[in-house]
Amino acid sequence: MCFKTIASLWIFLLSAWWVQPSEAPARPPAAVSPGSGGVNVKFQWACTGLVGNSKPRDGIVITNDTTLKRGDEIELMVVVQTNCFVYVLRQDTRKQVHLLFPYHLKQFEEDYRLNTKYYIPQGPGYLQLDQNAGLESIFLLASAQRLVPLEKLLQSHLSADETRKPELANSIIKEIGNLRVRSRLSRTLAERPVRIGGGTRGDGEVKAGERYHYLAVGTEITERDFYDKAISIEIR
Repeated sequence: MCFKTIASLWIFLLSAWWVQPSEAPARPPAAVSPGSGGVNVKFQWACTGLVGNSKPRDGIVITNDTTLKRGDEIELMVVVQTNCFVYVLRQDTRKQVHLLFPYHLKQFEEDYRLNTKYYIPQGPGYLQLDQNAGLESIFLLASAQRLVPLEKLLQSHLSADETRKPELANSIIKEIGNLRVRSRLSRTLAERPVRIGGGTRGDGEVKAGERYHYLAVGTEITERDFYDKAISIEIR
């Protein structure tokens, strides 16, 4: 090898060693995947019972199983804080199933924002309990991934004729039960009370088409992959 070639090679190697590497662009944090052990489900929720005959009515915080009277009403709220999917369902005393949140299944794709207060039910008025004595249930589910099998059952139930609705309602409750059983195998739960604004009574002037918001105290949930809660309401 000639002297000129050797000199050129040494100059190239020294240049490569001497030049400082440029900074690489910052990468966004990696998304938390299910089973990774990180927190990927975080949201706030609240449920208040509207009881008594006074106007405005008395508001009681509901976090666990409770007893209410026929004609009482409830109001719920959800605030999503991470990119997770929250579902709220109701099973009435006749075992019929109702999707309370999202307001419709396309909402996840059209109008589903972080740190936004979603009141249940939507619009004016409250959720009135059955006039029949019996047991109602509220199911709260949150997942890092959309619960596609559950959504398919809900869509089928919504479009089915009345003769098939009881069968599909049973399938929905069974699917919820399966999800809850699987979540018990591995979970690290953190929940704390939070103040979400407003008072326990709806005092003040309300514009037409709006309603008093009795919700004042809620619960913040921090979870990994999946969270569930069921509240039984005995109606007397």
